[in-house]
Amino acid sequence: SIGRPELVSSLVKYYKNCNINFSADQVVATIGGCEAILIAFMAVMDVGDDIVVFEPYYSNYAGIAAMAGVNIVSIPTSVEDGYRLPEKSVIEKAITPKTRAIMYASPGNPTGTVYTREE
Repeated sequence: SIGRPELVSSLVKYYKNCNINFSADQVVATIGGCEAILIAFMAVMDVGDDIVVFEPYYSNYAGIAAMAGVNIVSIPTSVEDGYRLPEKSVIEKAITPKTRAIMYASPGNPTGTVYTREE
């Protein structure tokens, strides 16, 4: 199910007011964030593919990746620099031919870090 039509149309209208335009057929309403992440993993990756994430990361990512059959490639961040994203070269080094996605959340979970536009 893509979600109740009333919810989907409300989401389209809400985002249109934020100058983000898409149609109802581009919306999938889920029961929660983990389900949405699993659907996204399965939509963009095949079994055995890699996804780059920044550590520390939400612990459920590991289970979601296992359910999708994908590998997490983690890049550490540190409290000393406020869990900021690393330099571009560090991220590029983690990317391989099997990489299909780079995932980050802002604000970060569990750190609460809000990334800048430059990041």
